[in-house]
Amino acid sequence: MAGWSSDKGGGTAATRSDADWREEARGPIGLADSSRSMKPSSITKPLLIPFLLAFLLLTMQANLSCAAGGTATHDRPPDTHSPTTSPLAHPMTVRSHLSRVYVGTAAHYSPPYTPTACYGKDPAQFPSNNIFAAAGEEIWNNGIVCGRYFLVRCISASVSGTCIPNQNIQVRIVDRALSSPSRPSRNGATIVLSMMAFSKIAKSSAVAINVEYQQYVLLLT
Repeated sequence: MAGWSSDKGGGTAATRSDADWREEARGPIGLADSSRSMKPSSITKPLLIPFLLAFLLLTMQANLSCAAGGTATHDRPPDTHSPTTSPLAHPMTVRSHLSRVYVGTAAHYSPPYTPTACYGKDPAQFPSNNIFAAAGEEIWNNGIVCGRYFLVRCISASVSGTCIPNQNIQVRIVDRALSSPSRPSRNGATIVLSMMAFSKIAKSSAVAINVEYQQYVLLLT
């Protein structure tokens, strides 16, 4: 950069080019020297403002967490894949509940028991203890009762002493009495029991008995 120059006569003459004036007007580029340093506030103030705001926010968050008696935590959406939120971590519990008590009649029927209106010829439909039943029209309800369980108890019969005291059975509905391969001992009964089921609550010689029955209702909790 052109500066001050001395002539041969020993005097000093100030001569500056146009480039010198433009350089001075523009100011120093880069780091300032000791004689022309920029004010620190003019450099750092715009940069400090965001950091100060962030610091204040963090301080406020820490204070609120301490006031609540815990440490600061960052909220985040629940992890749907975490075992604590997985449906498998909280399996549903199945409980059975008995419906209200109804009074009806029960008859019995003998083999053959298949095909049934509920499950056809599937042998797995019959419990191993052979205690099952066919639904009369009173409870058939278009087949909704297929597979459901009933608690049955003999309460009276036309012949005294027919009922076995303090005995009840749980039977599974596998058929419709109206269409069963084997005809019931009496038509129009509320429920038609297998011979094994009938003999658990009454004398096998009886044609029909009066019963109390309740349906097991499964509840998911």
